[in-house]
Amino acid sequence: MKLTIERTLPYAPQAATVTAIDADICSALLGIPHLESLPDVVHVEPVMLSEMARRN
Repeated sequence: MKLTIERTLPYAPQAATVTAIDADICSALLGIPHLESLPDVVHVEPVMLSEMARRN
């Protein structure tokens, strides 16, 4: 699975938000064990983001 680092946090430089490249949500979620197995990775948490929907 190919990943791109989307952002790091100035107050937590050891943390990063990564996004799967060319993968659907199911493949990305199935890739979590791979991320967890990387050296120096302590915690992996999926974040489901979507566009804001407005109510009428």
